[in-house]
This record gives sequence, structure tokens and C-alpha cells, in this order.
Amino acid sequence: MAARPAVLEVRGLRKAFGATRALAGASIALEAGEVHVLLGENGSGKSTLAKIVAGIHAADGGEILVRGAPAALGDARASRALGIAIVFQELSLAPDLSVADNLFLGREGASHPFRVIDRRAERARCRAVLDRLETEIDLDAPVKGLSIARKQIVEVAKALLQQPLIMILDEPTATLTEREKAHLFAVVRRLRAEGVALLYITHHLREVAEIGDRVSVMRDGEVVTTTAVTPELTERRLLELLTGREVATEIARVPPAVGAALLRIDDLHTEGGCRGVSHHVGPGEIVGLYGVVGCGREGVAQALAAAR
Repeated sequence: MAARPAVLEVRGLRKAFGATRALAGASIALEAGEVHVLLGENGSGKSTLAKIVAGIHAADGGEILVRGAPAALGDARASRALGIAIVFQELSLAPDLSVADNLFLGREGASHPFRVIDRRAERARCRAVLDRLETEIDLDAPVKGLSIARKQIVEVAKALLQQPLIMILDEPTATLTEREKAHLFAVVRRLRAEGVALLYITHHLREVAEIGDRVSVMRDGEVVTTTAVTPELTERRLLELLTGREVATEIARVPPAVGAALLRIDDLHTEGGCRGVSHHVGPGEIVGLYGVVGCGREGVAQALAAAR
């Protein structure tokens, strides 16, 4: 992809929370019409950087430029006015309100604080932005009845109502199935084609090749490298950039010891969503529980720890 002028430049951002250093001079630049992946382990500073760009946190130092002009630090309203929108991993929708009301929420005085609200016109705008995302979500449906994936699309639609120049997606696939993720990626590609600059935050290596044009890797509060996404940029290489050390080509697997199960779970039911879970763990064995957030895996752990 040919280099284009940056619509967003982050230069030397620093941020500490008490004695914890979250950012140590992080810098990154976004171009219009690109998906720029921000990759890093948990605690590397990805979300802190995003929240500073969105005006939610104030930086201790550094600067942000939008289209070459300095932007205010720590002012969410000013960031929105500059065309910066963010979709958080933790959804911010009001579950008991309809889709239309959630999209409209906070926009009551968008053009003038004392203007008369034209509900019909606002509904038409909401429908138009959902159609833009090629989704048939009912505007009158209560949000609490939607799937996680559809709630995520409503969040994206709400951000699009700001007509953003820059959109930040913070770990958007954390709670999605593979099918739901494919739909979200289709939306992201559509926005890229429309010229939106997208900062896509993740810690999943596979998503870099699936959705990214460029990738910046964060480690210990710094952006350690930025590079184009090419076939030569393997997951192994990304892992080396993430960890700062070489990765072994093979990992020796030690067979588990043979013996009676040390832990057995039979037909476990919990208030946390577990229904008929059965499993066992043998001596020297590591068993992983895998699934999206809300599938019940947390309920198993809490039940085993007598926390539920």
C-alpha cells in the first residue's frame, strides 16, 4: 500500500497510573482507508493509548495530531468533534432501550442544544447507518434481546453516526464466534473502502493477517515496530516481536502420567450458565477450558473454587 498523509499521529505518549507506567513514549500513525492493527499482550498499553486518543484519559506527555493539527489531550468531546470514534470491548448500550433509542442516546442536542428533536428524521438516519453496515437489525428491538455480535454492530453504527474520520475498535472479537467475527470483518473492510482510518486493537496473532494492512507491535508501553502486513510476516515472527525473544520452532510435549483422575466433574450445573458439564483431570495433565465470554467457562472455575 502506497504511503499517504497520516490522518492521525501519536507522538511520544507517556502515561502512568500511580507507580505503574502504562505508556513510555508510544508513537503511531494512521492513514485514511487502512486497517492498522495495534498488537500487544495484555498490559502492553494498547487500551491506554486508545483511550488517550479518544480523550478519555489525559496523557502525562506527548502529543496527538489530527490531519497535522494538534489535538487536545484528555477531552472526549473535542476528540469526537475532530472525528475520532471508539468502540470498546465492554459494550456501553442500555439493555432495556430499543436499538433506535440507543443509537439516538447522547445525540439529542447534537446540532443545537435547544433544537426540536425530529424523531422521524433521526430514525431515518439510524436506519441508513444500519443499512450501510448491511444488517437488518430491527430499530424497535430491545437491545437486551440481541446477540453479542449484533450488539457489537449497534455499537459500530452508533460510532458511525458521528461521521468519524478515525475509528478505534478495542478488542472487538473477544466475545464473538468465528461466524460473527467474519461479519464484523466484512463491516471493517467496508469502512476501510469508504476511507475511514481504523485502529484495530487485538492480542490475537491470526487477526493481523486476516484484517490488517499494517501492524504496530506494543511491548511494555512502547510501540517497538510498525510494518506492512505481508505473507512473510508470520505468526512466529509476530510472536518474537511481542515477546522480544526468539521462539522455538517446536515445543517438546511431555506425555501426562498415567493414573486415576485427580479431579472429576460430573454433570455440573451452575447459575453462571453451566449445564451438564463433565470432565476429568489426570496427574501431570493440563486441561484448558476454551470458549467466548459468557459461555460458562467462568462458572466452572468459580464452582471449583467454591466461589459460586
